[in-house]
Amino acid sequence: MLDQVRLAGYCVREEWISAVAVMLMNHLRSHTLPELVEKLSDDVKGKEESSFWLHIVDLAISFDKKMHSLSSKSIGPLASKVELDFFDEDAAGLESVIKCVTVLGERKEWLDLWSQLELVDAQRKLNRELQEERAWSHYNPSDVVSSAVQRTSFEQEDYRHPQGAEAIMLRMWTLINRCRSLPREDWKLEFIRNVGSPFVKDFLGTLLQRCQEAEATTALSEEGAVVKVVSCINASCYCEHKLLEWSEDVFFLDLRRLQISLADNQCNSKISGVKVLQSGESLVSVQGCVFDEELSCLVQFKNEWLQKVVSATIRAFDACCQDYQRNKKRWQEYKHSLDIVDTTVSSSFIDALAMLQLRVRMLSSCLGGVIFVDFWRGLALGLDQFFLNSVILGGARFSELGSTQLACDIHALFQIFR
Repeated sequence: MLDQVRLAGYCVREEWISAVAVMLMNHLRSHTLPELVEKLSDDVKGKEESSFWLHIVDLAISFDKKMHSLSSKSIGPLASKVELDFFDEDAAGLESVIKCVTVLGERKEWLDLWSQLELVDAQRKLNRELQEERAWSHYNPSDVVSSAVQRTSFEQEDYRHPQGAEAIMLRMWTLINRCRSLPREDWKLEFIRNVGSPFVKDFLGTLLQRCQEAEATTALSEEGAVVKVVSCINASCYCEHKLLEWSEDVFFLDLRRLQISLADNQCNSKISGVKVLQSGESLVSVQGCVFDEELSCLVQFKNEWLQKVVSATIRAFDACCQDYQRNKKRWQEYKHSLDIVDTTVSSSFIDALAMLQLRVRMLSSCLGGVIFVDFWRGLALGLDQFFLNSVILGGARFSELGSTQLACDIHALFQIFR
């Protein structure tokens, strides 16, 4: 009857949706959630109660989506312009009323508990996937990954990450999507803070364990151990890339603006930064991102273990150069005519060059393109220090012939990096 009267800005369907949503929210507030919180207070990892809580969240999100779809049909195709304008103005208010997941964010302890349950569930599923050895294998274009999604050529060339790296980012993306239905931005930010950093740090713990096992076995002197560490470095590099990619999304930029505003408010800063962020200026002015803590951990892990791979390569090179370093008298050899000098590589230097060439080739095929550049630079710096300290400043005196021989050896070393 009210629809036939065509009252502007009023619809029986919308009122019914709001009434049902409020009734459901009151029941969750008064009975369901408090009882679950009491049961979960003793054991957060209780499987039955945790599953029931997460199932309630699934139902609430599904209910909100259906009610939102139903409310969008409240204005028919024959609605007047006045009705459409009123609906647009009131849409935000209606949307917040019909969201049952609002109950989960009204109390901070409930929001924290929800995020913790989601985190534990995601970690359990991820650990199950990472226990399989194929999760650490490098991607082969001829293989079909479990997700049936082929990597792009850009990702294959630049990161060469194992399948486990994709698994963690997929799980983390699913975790973040769980909070998108919350009506308030500060609740979303709190949820992401609760799940993002612990989830990444847990994965880094797995990477660290694998690297330490490889290092303890052979001190990274064997190819198998180096490949195992390289796989973990590639995984951290890929995760870093994905987080930076996500941070450019408007959703995360808005959360970063809110994060900066909250930080400024807590510090009681009188700088007009909060006003600037609220004035609707370009998002480009926002510095950093929501995942700064996660990115810092990933970068630290990557740099630390990449340096260990560089150090292991230098140690292996040094071990092959013992005779080359001890024989200092050859640098003082003298010949009257340099025209007949045989400028071939020193015989005691050939094994070291062969070892280094094999190691660089192996790492160039295993390391991602971006991270291999960092390895190359670190290795070049280490070799420079090696020649400076062990040969040039090692107490030897150089004749003209010895200088020519050293130049020949260094030229041969340069060929490996070409």
